[in-house]
Amino acid sequence: MNTHVPIGLGIGVIAAVALVYLSVTVGLWRTGTGEARGRLLAGLTAWLALGVLLGALGAFATTYHRPVPVIAFGIVLPIPIGLLLLRRPSPLTRLLDSIPPRALVRVQLYRVAGVVFIVGWAAGRIPAIFALPAGIGDIAVGLAAPFVAARLGDGSERSRRLAVWWNIEGIADLVLAVALGASTSPSPIWPTLLGHPNTLISRLPLVLIPVFAVPLSVLLHVVTLRRLRAAARQRVWFPLDASTLATRQVEPIRWRGAGLRAGPHASLS
Repeated sequence: MNTHVPIGLGIGVIAAVALVYLSVTVGLWRTGTGEARGRLLAGLTAWLALGVLLGALGAFATTYHRPVPVIAFGIVLPIPIGLLLLRRPSPLTRLLDSIPPRALVRVQLYRVAGVVFIVGWAAGRIPAIFALPAGIGDIAVGLAAPFVAARLGDGSERSRRLAVWWNIEGIADLVLAVALGASTSPSPIWPTLLGHPNTLISRLPLVLIPVFAVPLSVLLHVVTLRRLRAAARQRVWFPLDASTLATRQVEPIRWRGAGLRAGPHASLS
């Protein structure tokens, strides 16, 4: 098996992972408030550093002779840990609740970095059955992110539902990518099910995508859905930002099932 990562592809992957890290950390710092910002950023940095260390040691490498695919733990474990942290009232949850849903959606523009899978396929180093669905799906989710975020600015129930569906599609894309990655990776349980072995996905630097970017994206989707659900339960939509108010006339709207009027002269009736 050829496990050498071409220099051009490696640089592209490193740039993609850096885009994910910087998009999330800078976005959290700029839009979030509270004392937990520093700790959360430190945690994300430590998570990425651990992935780099274990990847360099070959801990995630999948082979026909390794009975336990360690990479599966790297993909799955961060998600229940993150969900557990989200269930407990803490400075972390208060920080995440301070971030506007629009910002949580917009930050996933970084998903366009999935183009690296297309590049790997074009170079003949990543099987098409994995690279094309995973890459195209990520690009589509990333390109849609700023448009969905912009629609949230009008405060309508239709826009909220659109954002919910966008999050569901984003999670589905990640689940499909992981399933295809597992099906194309060498394993003692089965020979490669789909196409030639997808060995590079478990090697540094590509392994940082499944063990860092994928679970991080899933958790971002979960946090966004949590914020959208909270807004729906309260029957109060998050406020428009100053740029939206400056560029459009907001007509008074009576929200269905509640006494809240949204508009330039919002009032309770």
